[in-house]
Amino acid sequence: MKDIKVKMKDFLKNHGDRIKEFLKIFSLVFALNLFLLSFVNLITNGTETDVFYGGDTPRVLQDMTLQDGLHYRTSVHPLFVILTQPFVRVLGKLTGVVVATVIFEAAIGALSVTLFYQLMQKLKISKKTSLLATIVLTFAFTQVAFNSIFETYVFSQFGLMLMWVIAVGMIDKKLELKEYVLLVVAGIGSLAFTLTNIVQFLILLTIIIFLNKNVKHKIIKFSSILLVVLSITVMLADIQKAFWPSANNFFTSSINGFILDKNSEEFTYIERTWSMKRVIFQMNTSFVYQFGLLGGLILEKNNLINALGLLGFGIFGLINLYYFFSKKKIFQEKIYFALLFAYGFNFVLHIFYNPYESFLYVMHYNFLIIAILFYIFTHLDEKTKILNILRDFLSKYRVQVMAGYVFLQTMGIIKYLQEVHAKFGFKDTMPKYILGLIIINLIIFSSIVIKKRYLKIVAGVAIIIVSVFSWFCFTQNLNHREIKNVEALDRAGIDYKPFLKNDFSKNMANELAEYLYELDVPLRAQMYFVQKHEISHKKNSDFLSFGMGDRRKMIYRKGKLIDLHTKQVIRTFDFSHEMIIPNMYTVLLLDEAGNITRIYEDETGVHIEKGRKAKVWEDWNNFNQWEDDRLNNRETKLVENLTNETITTSKKKIHLPDFNESPVGRVLKVLHQEVLININRGRPNTTLLAKTNEAGLYREGMMAAMVLEKTGNTWLFEEWMKQINSIYDCRNKLEKNETKCVESADNPGQLLYLIGAVANHRQDLVNKIKAEVKQKTVDGEFTGLVDGSEMGYYPTALLINGARKNKIDLGYDLHLDKADKYLGLTWWLNGYKVAKHGNIVDPVHPAKEWASVHQEPGHYGLTTILDESYPLTFDGELTEEEADEQKLINEHYSHVKGPKLSSIWHASEMFLMLENRE
Repeated sequence: MKDIKVKMKDFLKNHGDRIKEFLKIFSLVFALNLFLLSFVNLITNGTETDVFYGGDTPRVLQDMTLQDGLHYRTSVHPLFVILTQPFVRVLGKLTGVVVATVIFEAAIGALSVTLFYQLMQKLKISKKTSLLATIVLTFAFTQVAFNSIFETYVFSQFGLMLMWVIAVGMIDKKLELKEYVLLVVAGIGSLAFTLTNIVQFLILLTIIIFLNKNVKHKIIKFSSILLVVLSITVMLADIQKAFWPSANNFFTSSINGFILDKNSEEFTYIERTWSMKRVIFQMNTSFVYQFGLLGGLILEKNNLINALGLLGFGIFGLINLYYFFSKKKIFQEKIYFALLFAYGFNFVLHIFYNPYESFLYVMHYNFLIIAILFYIFTHLDEKTKILNILRDFLSKYRVQVMAGYVFLQTMGIIKYLQEVHAKFGFKDTMPKYILGLIIINLIIFSSIVIKKRYLKIVAGVAIIIVSVFSWFCFTQNLNHREIKNVEALDRAGIDYKPFLKNDFSKNMANELAEYLYELDVPLRAQMYFVQKHEISHKKNSDFLSFGMGDRRKMIYRKGKLIDLHTKQVIRTFDFSHEMIIPNMYTVLLLDEAGNITRIYEDETGVHIEKGRKAKVWEDWNNFNQWEDDRLNNRETKLVENLTNETITTSKKKIHLPDFNESPVGRVLKVLHQEVLININRGRPNTTLLAKTNEAGLYREGMMAAMVLEKTGNTWLFEEWMKQINSIYDCRNKLEKNETKCVESADNPGQLLYLIGAVANHRQDLVNKIKAEVKQKTVDGEFTGLVDGSEMGYYPTALLINGARKNKIDLGYDLHLDKADKYLGLTWWLNGYKVAKHGNIVDPVHPAKEWASVHQEPGHYGLTTILDESYPLTFDGELTEEEADEQKLINEHYSHVKGPKLSSIWHASEMFLMLENRE
């Protein structure tokens, strides 16, 4: 035991300074990363696909936390799952997996910066200057941004830092077995997290092997090292696949995707033509967006940014050119060329590979820019006169320069966090585990940098008091907000403040805020990408539909309640303030006297309620006093005498579930309303203002019936089912004004499902469908025209689904052999033994996209909605005549080729996808 203590004492004595250096950098950066990650992902819940520079934060979080997730991106991030998830899940037993992910990623980011400090010293740069370079890297906006979100790039940078620290010391060195082993480790480190980073290793390995006089049999050794690196990485990838079956082996998937099948997802990111615009964007990512005040959550693209990018790249290029031509024995500086070639490769790569999201990849090379510049300015000689002058100036004013840099970058961090908060609001407080770790690391940092013991104690106590007090104040503020997600109301420009003067309407405002938050955050925090038809920030739609199911169809807009079919105004309302709450099927109106009118729909009908009161201040100058009285319960409560008038009812109660168990329950309520509002005379309408026919439309009917089954409202289709005469709906007659009915091959299967879903006695229709199948089925496939194209898989799949619903045998062994373009719509056969999978991108008919994403394993893909609070759905493009008619409900979208608002098919597919997913 004594020997161990002596050895520990000797170790600390010999390595004490290095340990202090490590802890000084690691503790401060770890604390910063913990704060950034917890703010963005825990306090504001920023785990949203594509909002952070095109990143896939929900997918990466899944890769780090879920055993049974779809880990398909291991095809380009070879060992990401096996090198992250075990650590996160073990730590998660104590803290929960999301908090564990924050801690783990923060630690990796801090280790990466600490390794950069070691790299600077290996470049023969002094400790003080290495520390300055490390500060520059730590506060670079790239580091801040990607150390605040769940992404692979922090880990990729760590692998690269490990590689550079190991390999740099081997240039011109006699290599023994130990060095070759370390080179293999370096190679695996570069390859483990991102496939293309192996190129940086190849650059270093080329210099280490081929430009080293001490190495013999260069080609053999180079090839052997590369082969061993690949072999071990492939073996680890196989082990990874054994534990996580959905993970790809990067080697086999690369061969299949790039060489054999040529269907790799990466091909979709490649631009095959030259563009100066993309070159300038790479300059911007390298030099402009590294400053938080110029970057931020949204990367601005304008002439000033481009000019600054050109200037930054030009200065960087001139410094390198001058150094190259002026420095004596420049070709002996192999490490300089390694750094330069590594940066050059990444710069050129991202001119062509995913160029407009290339900020994502800057952590693969931002440290190279800093390393190159610091290397140049610390390796000058008497020949580099101009750079010597610049170096002396920077050295003389280094304190002022660094203080200015840190100040500006800190302002950039604050700006970035404000932007994140404005987008996501506040969700929760900082977990105590995170708070405790931040305090511990700040105390460690202060105890190292402060020399006097009593000051260390004072600093430690101050850190604890300030941290705990700040946390407590924030927690109290968050827990006592009137509107938890008030930022969502502000972003959408909602006129909500006057309604806070009444408890009921204040609760309604809170409900609207929660709904808008669901649209902005939980809905988009999925594996699939939810894109907007156009970005409107929910400010271009100002109506709400009333009349769900078999009720009279009406819309409210600008103080008028209008019959949707006759276009007559049913009621007009005087108001000075208006708030539409789609998830509560409600419109609130406030007049100048403080009277509140509520137009709302519930399970029994559509009603107009009057009698609620809100106190109105006479003078806006007294608003602050009124607000203080209200918040402190000193205001006078007004007497309310409520009256209720019913405008329309239905034959039965319509079930309107709250979907409280779903994280997007309010979104589901609105989608359910859009389905019900588009049922007209018991038949499904395609869109809100579309005409219907006597037969009804079977595709829309089938999908709507699936929703009605979930909510207990299939009775709405019972009368329709009694009246159907044909197994074909003759859609072409309605939509194209054609006289002859086109028998669409998808109709029999759709109708068969409807027969099984809705109470009826239509065995006659079942018999007709069986006869049609017998007549038209060839080799187990029911083929025919669907939307103008010959199809077999989709109509056959519909028949199989309909037969399963009715638990009948159609008399034929139907096969699903030949894929067609509607394969991606068949998610309802996901559990069928021979079902195939496909992908559809169709932003004009977004129902297809939602069905396709629903059908794809893992729910990846692209989906589209309107960027409005209501409606969320649309289908198809308006003609000139339709655009004029739609102006009754909305001006902004009512133009030729504009979207047809509120689609029953889109709403149904989206509802079923979200309900199934959640």
